[in-house]
Amino acid sequence: MLTGRDPLMGDFSAPDCAAYPFLKFAAGRDPGDPDRFHLILEEHQTPDGHPALARWIDDMAARPSC
Repeated sequence: MLTGRDPLMGDFSAPDCAAYPFLKFAAGRDPGDPDRFHLILEEHQTPDGHPALARWIDDMAARPSC
């Protein structure tokens, strides 16, 4: 969905806010985070080979909270 665009649906919108809390773990998590679900997300996602995803995660992290 990020091919050729930055936000998921073409413009920053609710889908970006809904997806970010899950996809952000592709970039890693705080080592002190004890939440098992966050660990599972981190273990099964990676931005490697997906530069648009890595860029989107960085862009979303820089935005004000959704």
